Amino acid sequence: SPTLPFLPCVAPGTVVVPRKWDVDLIGMLEACMRHRLVKNLLKDGIRETSCWVTDPETGLVIKFRPDFVSTRGQIVDLKSARDASPRAFLGQIFRDTWEHDPFYVLSAAHYTHGARLSKQCNGDAFIYIAVEHEPPYGIMVYPLSESEIEPGELWRKHLMRKYAECVRLGLWPGYPEKAFPVTIPMYVSEPPSDIEEPLSADGGFAAPSPGEF
Repeated sequence: SPTLPFLPCVAPGTVVVPRKWDVDLIGMLEACMRHRLVKNLLKDGIRETSCWVTDPETGLVIKFRPDFVSTRGQIVDLKSARDASPRAFLGQIFRDTWEHDPFYVLSAAHYTHGARLSKQCNGDAFIYIAVEHEPPYGIMVYPLSESEIEPGELWRKHLMRKYAECVRLGLWPGYPEKAFPVTIPMYVSEPPSDIEEPLSADGGFAAPSPGEF
């Protein structure tokens, strides 16, 4: 490729990352290998294996790809984070919002559901490893119980039923098919009332002279 002249020299299966990520990725990796609990969690198991199973309720084929499933039956999900502290990261796990990414507990529910169906494990042990992507690459480990995953499971069932209904009807609703009335948002401030803009000869706004600044 003219834009990637080095590709012919790269062995098949090699993961190519931008050089600017190099230092932080190595730092995160080394931090994980120094962390006794994380090192033990990732010691023996299956890494990043894609699985397809049939959801018994909807009859749809679903895919899941957990980061790691240990030989002890633990599903481990590794997350990079700006802030791995409980104050920040627990909000990422449980926040009930769709403004950016779905909250993490939904993916936990999806992984445990798929793992049970595929018989990879019984799906009752799910662990998040949060690794900060800037020095000193702090790490926190967050195990979730079945009861803590339950909010995500309720969302998973709801969304699977909704998806199944769309497949059955062949309808994929987006925005409402109607006009949306426009109102000025509260954050839009009104122009100052004590300023009168001078008009030019053609009726437009006159450009300010240099001395006005």
